[in-house]
Amino acid sequence: MDGSTGCEPSFTNNEEHIEYITEGISKDLVLRAESNHSDTQGATSVVNLPETTSIPVNSVCRDGNCGHTHHTQLIPLGYTPEPAPVKRVEFNEHADTQEIEVEGHGKVTINYVNYESESQMKDIMSLITKDLSEPYSIYTYRYFIHNWPKLSFLAYCGEACIGAIVCKLDLHKKMARRGYIAMLAVDNLYRRHQIGSNLVIKAIKMMIEQGCDEVVLETEITNVGALRLYENLGFVRDKRLFKYYLNGVDALRLKLWIR
Repeated sequence: MDGSTGCEPSFTNNEEHIEYITEGISKDLVLRAESNHSDTQGATSVVNLPETTSIPVNSVCRDGNCGHTHHTQLIPLGYTPEPAPVKRVEFNEHADTQEIEVEGHGKVTINYVNYESESQMKDIMSLITKDLSEPYSIYTYRYFIHNWPKLSFLAYCGEACIGAIVCKLDLHKKMARRGYIAMLAVDNLYRRHQIGSNLVIKAIKMMIEQGCDEVVLETEITNVGALRLYENLGFVRDKRLFKYYLNGVDALRLKLWIR
């Protein structure tokens, strides 16, 4: 969901390398999306893990000015951050502009726009690639954006794209219209100004207009910032997915019931 260093989520003391809002998703994302995230997809499984088992979580910084690996503490496989209290959020009309104070830039205006053309694809890919721990081809982006263009939103500061969200909405198990938040990113300089939350709200509002019954997403179990963001918007923890990501980290599936 946000970040500009390109590191995976980390618990190091060096805060500039911590990715708090990274929506990492596995390389077979499109396949999983097309199968509507079945409970029996591939090698992904929902399990109860022993609390004594642990794995190392490393974060490889791909910043051109860095280029080294940040080693984090061992994260117990049984570890789950405490869930936030369930909140009820009303997704009503939302402003298309926002004024914020940015360090070194003073007061700036953020404009939220819907995806309009292929010319914006480069902005979206460039921004999201900085955050994701697993790279995706342009075809992955096109799968979501071309099929559900109204569910992709961008945040601009002047001519610079500083935030983006990519979603989909289709029928799940022939019963419910399920929205899925595939990617969310905010540039590091503009974090902590509710831009990520505003993008999510805009996407969910559009899903509701299209008859959405529920919204789901996956995020790394160690990504405390992402969990906080979504739980503040009313999402609850639905399932734990064992070794969901290529780096071996578990995922939490979060769900928001609309109807």
